Amino acid sequence: MILDHFSNKFAMKLGMTIIKIAEEKNWHIAVEVRRLNSPIFLYVADGLSEDKYYWLYRKNNTAIRFGMSTLVLQKKLSNEGVTLYEKYGVEHKEYVAVAGGMPLFTADGLIGSVAVTGRLPIEDHELIVEALELMKKEETYAI
Repeated sequence: MILDHFSNKFAMKLGMTIIKIAEEKNWHIAVEVRRLNSPIFLYVADGLSEDKYYWLYRKNNTAIRFGMSTLVLQKKLSNEGVTLYEKYGVEHKEYVAVAGGMPLFTADGLIGSVAVTGRLPIEDHELIVEALELMKKEETYAI
């Protein structure tokens, strides 16, 4: 996804948009938006387990390291019949090939990432896409 800009304010709006959509669906989720390795926005809904932060951490690490959504990477590895560790030698504590993480790009290149957890992984991914699409309609960014 190519954004026309990225700022801390944009990250906050993206995080809040994801939360708003999740609340409309009565979903309890956790979301983190990063500028490369610096967290900008973090939210974990009441009642979610403590491990949700670690899912966000690993999904964001993966999206940033590989420059692709964790869903795409998950499908790629599944098609090849290998694990993330077998293919790239990365540790499970730091990376995970499970849908719900997405890199964010501007014209200058990779700028950050967004991750969601708390639902089925495909729903986590779709929630990010839905929020970005909504922000696009509102002309918050341009593709």
